[in-house]
Amino acid sequence: MLKEVDFDDPSASFRDKSTWEVGRALAILRLCGIDTFADNGEKLLCWVPESLLRPTIYAQFVGGDLEAELRLAMRRAKEAGLKAMLAATMEEEIESHVAGPIDDQVLDRNSHRIARCVRLAAEEEGMGALVQMKLSGLVRPKLLVSLGHAYSTKGLPVVEDIARQITDGKTSQVRMATLKSILTEEDKDALLRAVGRLKMIGKEAEERGVSVLVDAESTPLNDGLSALTLAGAAAFNSARPVIWNTYQCYLKDAERRVRHEYQLLKEGVGVCFGAKLVRGAYMMQERARTPDPVCRDYKATTDNYHRILSSLLEKCSPKCHMIAATHNEESIQLVVKKLRGTDRSHVSFGQLYGMADHISGPLARAGFSVHKSIPCGSVREVLPYLARRATENRALMEGAQRERALLATEMFSRARRALLRR
Repeated sequence: MLKEVDFDDPSASFRDKSTWEVGRALAILRLCGIDTFADNGEKLLCWVPESLLRPTIYAQFVGGDLEAELRLAMRRAKEAGLKAMLAATMEEEIESHVAGPIDDQVLDRNSHRIARCVRLAAEEEGMGALVQMKLSGLVRPKLLVSLGHAYSTKGLPVVEDIARQITDGKTSQVRMATLKSILTEEDKDALLRAVGRLKMIGKEAEERGVSVLVDAESTPLNDGLSALTLAGAAAFNSARPVIWNTYQCYLKDAERRVRHEYQLLKEGVGVCFGAKLVRGAYMMQERARTPDPVCRDYKATTDNYHRILSSLLEKCSPKCHMIAATHNEESIQLVVKKLRGTDRSHVSFGQLYGMADHISGPLARAGFSVHKSIPCGSVREVLPYLARRATENRALMEGAQRERALLATEMFSRARRALLRR
């Protein structure tokens, strides 16, 4: 039975947080709202010693690096009625490598980090656990661009060819008719290795009952990412959505992309569909492109988000799952309203670890499925991620004013109670 959702009670929202954690969150979210910090986050953080970063900004937004740290973060989320969604951070500026190679050892190491997340999620969360994957961390950017060109012109046959390469077990040669003529020998070798990495992760997830949500990235890479993601879905989504794609609703063509990929998987291939719906996190990069692919303003983005959200909610079923990854209360209340009186176990919410606890907690206590996206990695590995939280998500930080106000109210209440006990 779903209950009413109240986002206005700081005592209930932060009852699982220590006073140190409430104060830390308040201070750090205020810091992230300062323009100078938001504009120069990575440069400034590089000067901060790890001994200071680890208990403050790192602990606020990152689950940890060691297995014991991640298990603790996941168990604390579970105690608060939330579910963990691990995300191995890989925030390197991928587009700068489009013309040059990335070491295959780095890509192999990234794939093993994601596989570790899949295993941890299965052990701590059980069947139905979610894990995020940055697919550009497994594939050379130059190859992603080539795959994107092929997919944008040939569509379904490219997806089916890559899917067959994943499932037929023969990884010694490229057997894809749609790609052989357009790939260089170097690209073919890179594709075989990329398919092997994707296959390893997909099989791990399929066997352990985990779903892998592929992150969307910048637009030059997204068609290539979709080609591989949809191929992974074609290979592993026959019984349930194992491989999901992410859709950025600040892009003008997001509605078309969702509709096209849903039809491609459900009708063209005949497998399950999974979608993570976000507004988007690469605004500064995208605005600099010609033509500008981004909706004209935040309202247009929200309207786009709500249209796609409403459409997917109508389609959701045991073979079509969706996570509404948003901190926007208007969007969340739209989902809550549409889910009233229904059994929608295949719909869930997602928020970032260290933010929007005033939303996540009440949603979970009202009976909704809520995932916290928990980044994992060492302090230095996650520095670009931490900086992007401030730089690219400026609107998100502005929206955190309400959360800061609730945190301040809770801090004042706790201080007052402490004084009265004296």
